[in-house]
Amino acid sequence: HYRFDLISFEQFLSMRVKVRNFALFMGFIIVWHIIFSLFRLYHSRRLSTRWEEVSDIVKATSAGVLVIFVASLFLKLVMISPGFVLVFWIGSSGLTVLGRLVLRSILERLRLCGRNLRHMLIVGTNPRAVQFARKIENKRELGYQLVGFVDEECAVNGEFKKSGYSLVSGFNGFSNFLRDHVVDEAVVCLPMKSLYDQASRIVSLCEEQGIIVRFLSDIFNLKSGHSDVGQFEDDSVVTVSVRTMKGLPGLIKRGLDFSLSLIALILCFVT
Repeated sequence: HYRFDLISFEQFLSMRVKVRNFALFMGFIIVWHIIFSLFRLYHSRRLSTRWEEVSDIVKATSAGVLVIFVASLFLKLVMISPGFVLVFWIGSSGLTVLGRLVLRSILERLRLCGRNLRHMLIVGTNPRAVQFARKIENKRELGYQLVGFVDEECAVNGEFKKSGYSLVSGFNGFSNFLRDHVVDEAVVCLPMKSLYDQASRIVSLCEEQGIIVRFLSDIFNLKSGHSDVGQFEDDSVVTVSVRTMKGLPGLIKRGLDFSLSLIALILCFVT
């Protein structure tokens, strides 16, 4: 038998915090963070659409609420009833989605002002690579600065030369180029059948440097990276990341998710 008791805000503040309750609360917060990490909500989502991020948030909050509810059954927590779970799911999902959309809008404005930028390197000079570069440059709100293209001089065609883009390195000098220049992301646009070995070596070097790799082809035999498939315009983009978001944006996302989940939890007690 479950109950869903309503208490006032004053009663909530006057409740004594027991060590067991505090431990349970901290456990729920840790589980919440782990689930959000598993759904890659702390990775770069610049190329993902708003709908893709909202969908992943709802999936993550649903999984988190389910874990909390199942745990409450084993621990026999009367306070966490089906009604509580429903209200908490609606509150946490709604607040997190709202917070992420507001944060996305703020970051887009900052990028248009020249802040929160990332340096992108494109590997390959074929028409597909040039087309992808133009799509990136047409979306300034994504905050990408194109470093240049990597390819062998003999592979450069006339169309690339007319594009106005620069060839900054060949395959052999790629490692040295990474050491001497700032590169945050690399997009591999090479034909896998003929240049698999070169592309695989480039991806491995990027992994070693902690550089996010995106490519428009089959996944390599990666050791430490984690890959997921998304859409950018009409291209299917596979992203390989060996690290979560660092710096201020990543810190803001974690703090925002924690704060909004805490607010939703408090509201469930006092409403």
